[in-house]
Amino acid sequence: MDQLSIQQMLFKTVKSRYPSNKSLVTELAGLLDISVDSAYRRIRGEKTMSLNELRKLCVRFSISMDNILQINSQHYLFSDNAIGSDNPDFGNQLDHYFIDLEQFKNSSSAEMLFFTGDISIFYFYQFPELLAFKYFYWMKSVFGHPDYQKLRFSIAEEMSRNNSKGVKASRIFTEIDGTEIWSLENISLILQQFQFMKEMQLFADPNELNLLYDKLNCMIDHIEMQAETGRKFMYGQKPGENSGKFKLYINEFMSGGNNILVRTDDNWIAYINHSIMNYLRTYDPAFCSYVHMRIMEVIKKSDLISSTGEKQRKQFFNRLRDKIRHSRNVN
Repeated sequence: MDQLSIQQMLFKTVKSRYPSNKSLVTELAGLLDISVDSAYRRIRGEKTMSLNELRKLCVRFSISMDNILQINSQHYLFSDNAIGSDNPDFGNQLDHYFIDLEQFKNSSSAEMLFFTGDISIFYFYQFPELLAFKYFYWMKSVFGHPDYQKLRFSIAEEMSRNNSKGVKASRIFTEIDGTEIWSLENISLILQQFQFMKEMQLFADPNELNLLYDKLNCMIDHIEMQAETGRKFMYGQKPGENSGKFKLYINEFMSGGNNILVRTDDNWIAYINHSIMNYLRTYDPAFCSYVHMRIMEVIKKSDLISSTGEKQRKQFFNRLRDKIRHSRNVN
């Protein structure tokens, strides 16, 4: 394979990942510090790119040269935007979410597949009280952020820290077709966190725990309504013409590993959870194909409860509410 063919394949990959409403040539000119005309000539294959330019392009768009050269190295290229004590808010991460979600939305056909052991962060953005709790818990107990070590949790104070971009990201999320695989364990983590915070006396007002339980019940009610209609929509609203399709499966025998797989027109994207609340991302076709195969195997052994299976759906969501009720009574 000659260098021009490599360059053409590289730009084909870049174009498939780049938002259609943005100018690739402008970004390329800025990335390589060249004129717009020079950028056009590289994209059209009229100008051969240097090795350093190819490297910059691969780094910027998280592209593995092994894939371009069709080398089966069994090495995968991941990108990351981890949140930690040195990056204690969701703003930067949400910027990346926006880029990805807008790309998915602009695709003629896209679907997000969730096989997770927790509740998707996009649901929490629709319930700011629960998001505030999650944020506080992560910063204090998971990352040990120094600003949080002497604080106790207050819904009002913590909500003031959260970024409104989350609601916008969540709205785009509802416009993209989605498939989720759940078990009763999906709510276990947040119930354990409620219990931990109470035992450690970390609530500034202990009565706020009851409000959090109420909001968690509202979230479960909302997800059940999505399953009943087979559509995704924002909490407190109804399905509309832009609502994405929603499929919900239950599987009581296999626990999710917080993996997300996205299918668009030309790409698969896999998100692999690490360090509690962060995700590695890869476009590697071999890796994505493997994740897809595993998820499909789980779906074959799961029960569809959205748009059908009313009795089983009601039983499942009632069992979730029973878990919440039991946790509340214990606390």
